[in-house]
Amino acid sequence: MKLAEGLRESAKTPESQYRIACVYSLASETTPANSRMAVGLLTRSLEKGFGWERLRVDPDLGPIRKLDQYRELIRISESLKKMRSTD
Repeated sequence: MKLAEGLRESAKTPESQYRIACVYSLASETTPANSRMAVGLLTRSLEKGFGWERLRVDPDLGPIRKLDQYRELIRISESLKKMRSTD
């Protein structure tokens, strides 16, 4: 438990939030409850502008790709891409 608490506390920058989300995603393969933490940290990172370009291709996010919350992030990503291409 101390490791998880330490990881959450170190997640102060968008990049660190993204990287720790990847760790939680991988850990969710053996402990499914970690998927919620992965999606939460990933969302925080994306809200701050970090990770959109990696969202679809990062293999570390594979374990959470089946989640509805992850699919919603992909949907938002596609919408943002379309908006940017029409600017």
